[in-house]
Amino acid sequence: MVNALGACTASQDLLLFGMPLHAHMISAGFELDDFVNNSLLTMYSKCGDFNSSRFIFDRLEIKTSGFLGITMIASKAHHFHGEDALKLFMEMQNEGVELDQFSLSGGLAACTSLASVEEGQQLHSLIIKLGYETDLHVKNAAMDMYGKSGNIDDMLKMLPEPSRRSRQTWNIMISVYARHGDFEKAEKAFKQMLQMGPKPDYVTFVSLLAACNHAGLADKGQDYYAYMTSELGIPPRIEHCVCMVDLLGRSGQLAEAEKFVENMPVKPNDLIWRSLLASSRIHKNLETGKKAAQCLLKLDPSDDSAYVLLSNVCATTGRWEDLEEKLRMHMKSINLKKNQHAVGLK
Repeated sequence: MVNALGACTASQDLLLFGMPLHAHMISAGFELDDFVNNSLLTMYSKCGDFNSSRFIFDRLEIKTSGFLGITMIASKAHHFHGEDALKLFMEMQNEGVELDQFSLSGGLAACTSLASVEEGQQLHSLIIKLGYETDLHVKNAAMDMYGKSGNIDDMLKMLPEPSRRSRQTWNIMISVYARHGDFEKAEKAFKQMLQMGPKPDYVTFVSLLAACNHAGLADKGQDYYAYMTSELGIPPRIEHCVCMVDLLGRSGQLAEAEKFVENMPVKPNDLIWRSLLASSRIHKNLETGKKAAQCLLKLDPSDDSAYVLLSNVCATTGRWEDLEEKLRMHMKSINLKKNQHAVGLK
């Protein structure tokens, strides 16, 4: 049963499997077992249910190892609960829990999530004092914190020699350059990675495609997507597909973007359709916008934002009258509070 808990890593897993397993463990008398509680806390944290994970954490008597706190800190930072993650890190520090490379990396990730450079710098000073500045895991977390906050010079000061860089180090570099719109440096880092190793992974290409997108380089993006799938055999994930649809759509290649969606190896999610809707507004393509809105509403019929986005497309194309009455009636039926500026009404 504990192994089954470890397999639950997303919210849908939690509802379908995790919670029923938890209930079964309580009825079987395992509620106070430390090993079971460790697994439960990890499961709830990874699935983003921090109320449940905190309840279990507070109930436990033995926390001195710091393992459970580290799990929660890392998960909170991953799910963009940086403030809670940093607060928990401070609690652990005040309670005398011994800090190691994992807890320190988690604290840096919390600062990154909060974009809190000052606190990140203070934590970095503590890391140096404790002698963990050379640990690659900690160094990567510090580089990520400095890079994402825009302090690229500080990031580069910590950069190991190319032969000593891990895959995560290369990915951080490419991600930071992509984030700040510097395609040339992102591509240069990628080419160095190919020469020096290790091999790129799916994370590498998410950042590289994002860099192509920021630079408006549709052809480059398509080339790198083909290289990833055909040459390296990396299966595309939804993150890659969102980048490609956005890249093609924003460059005005809406027909190609639609064709890409039709042939996607993964099921389109709401971000795919929202991207198409946004591109339809930019390029005043009502037909593509209508298709994207319909698909978005199939995913969630109560999604009010789909109607607002489609209304923006209609207003931009000057063809609001085509759908005005239908949209008005639907918005009224679901009590949608329209922003007049957003939908182009006066």
